[in-house]
Amino acid sequence: MRSGALLAADIGGTRARLLAADANGGIFARHTMASREFDVSRLTSELALLAGDVKPQAVCVGVAGVVSGYEWVVTVAPNLPSIEAVALKPFLEERLDAPVAVENDVNLAAMGEHTSGAGEGASPRALISLGTGLGAGIIIGGSLFRGAHDGAGEIGLLSSVGDIFRQPSSVGPLESRISGAALEQHGDPCEIFEQARAGESAAREIVDSVADGLGLAVANLFALLEPELVVLGGWIPKEQDLLVERIQRVASRLAPGSTPIAVAKLDDNAALLGALSIAYQVANTSFLESSGRSSSPAAASSPSDAQP
Repeated sequence: MRSGALLAADIGGTRARLLAADANGGIFARHTMASREFDVSRLTSELALLAGDVKPQAVCVGVAGVVSGYEWVVTVAPNLPSIEAVALKPFLEERLDAPVAVENDVNLAAMGEHTSGAGEGASPRALISLGTGLGAGIIIGGSLFRGAHDGAGEIGLLSSVGDIFRQPSSVGPLESRISGAALEQHGDPCEIFEQARAGESAAREIVDSVADGLGLAVANLFALLEPELVVLGGWIPKEQDLLVERIQRVASRLAPGSTPIAVAKLDDNAALLGALSIAYQVANTSFLESSGRSSSPAAASSPSDAQP
């Protein structure tokens, strides 16, 4: 691959994390900003600043929303209203003069954990991420499963019979009850977990309801896909002592014989590692196509030493 900067971004519901790396995955610049300060023009300028004097070779941006269509439009992003209905791919390609990939952030986290994290190589497999929102990334045969219109894995939309007459909303029934945004209705999420850890009954009840909802999500994923493994990411690893055992117990009760679960190893670096991996592949594909060669598995392998 030609020398140049690989640019990656993970735009979550609360914060946006950006980095620039060389062709071998060595990170030379990074930046974090609040998502409320984010729009596409600001994203473009921050990525350009990270690259500095080095020409961008490829870009991958992960967003907390559904990305679909040829132009990779962000069609659903309840926590990022500034980019809903925006065609990020052509916008960024024109301004950064580099090939761009845009992907759902949980899909990227699933790719990161699949290549160098928990359950490396297991397939099929899924990653459930609890953060500001709730989502899942699904890996089948080593590749992301996106569904007919790129919306696969939106488990926040899971519902039950009791939700039939629920008022329509951009936030799905399960996510409205099980997510960081839902927890904030009861107070600061970090404080709630600490209070539960200290034995406060009200906080423990809230945390248990989160675990129950996540157990339901695991059971439903097993019933539909029977993955070899479900990885729990986002906030879950930091609170695993309060969540994981109950999640597994609920999932096993609802779907007997259900898949084992594992805690993500890459913490909140998973999506950035996934984005960097895809940026590397995009850069290789672009270079090989411009030189008249076709890509190969070896050429598309991602840098192994990157550590966001």
